[in-house]
Amino acid sequence: MPDRRLLQNLALSRNVIVHDSKTISNLAAENLMLAVWSGNLPVEISEKGINLKFLQSLENSEGIEIFVGEFKGKKYSIKILDEQVPEISSWKNLREIGAVLDDLEVGIATTAAALSIWHQKSKFCPECGEQTTVAASGWSRICANQHHSFPRTDPAVICLVNDAQDNALLARRIDWQKGWMSTLAGFVEAGESAEAALAREIKEESGIDIDPGSIEYLGSQPWPFPNSLMLGYRAQAKNFEIKVDGEEIVEAQWFSKAEFKSACESGALKLPPPISIASRLIEDWYGSKLQSDWFRN
Repeated sequence: MPDRRLLQNLALSRNVIVHDSKTISNLAAENLMLAVWSGNLPVEISEKGINLKFLQSLENSEGIEIFVGEFKGKKYSIKILDEQVPEISSWKNLREIGAVLDDLEVGIATTAAALSIWHQKSKFCPECGEQTTVAASGWSRICANQHHSFPRTDPAVICLVNDAQDNALLARRIDWQKGWMSTLAGFVEAGESAEAALAREIKEESGIDIDPGSIEYLGSQPWPFPNSLMLGYRAQAKNFEIKVDGEEIVEAQWFSKAEFKSACESGALKLPPPISIASRLIEDWYGSKLQSDWFRN
């Protein structure tokens, strides 16, 4: 395979805000504040599109305030709310809006989504079971026994597999509708390298062996649903016969570029949304921009 460049401008990797761990407690009245409630973000919807709604203050609401960072002289914070507030009328999930936010907004929004889920799931100490409280201005939690816990990210691998004729392997998960297909993916297990996880997941789910020497790293992006980092790859298959596991993957198919285009245009094939790294891996293989009506809703 020829040398490849990393994928640019992945939807949730466009973070331009500067975060310095030494300034995590920099909460001030002039900070622009982004609320997050139950995984949802406040938005303003106009003819120009969708933008996040930043507020100067949320003083009358209960929640956890966290300093995120600075950009072009402005400071930004988030507040994880215990309940909705009257100052905000429209809310959207990051999955719905991540691909259309600008670089600044998406960096703050992704951080807000990740931290809000972590705080919700970390109210008790993983070491002793005692209740935890917020520490380090929201970037950690601590229990009465002084055990600290911090937000963690689980590495996951995702790969566009192609064969010697440059056909692409796409697959459908058991919980997906007929016609929904994507690239293969899975979590890195204890003691594994990313490359070993890649080969194992592809073999388990599709019966396809990949050539270890063909593995190419193409980029990564956070996926805070709840706490993954998706590592994107491309690799070449050593065999062609598909044997799906029937547990996670119930259908898989090789597509030539002509077959892929025909299936997408007819609606028989629906692709993962633009926010996902999977769609970019597919687009990189296809060699042309994917049409908006090819994505699943």
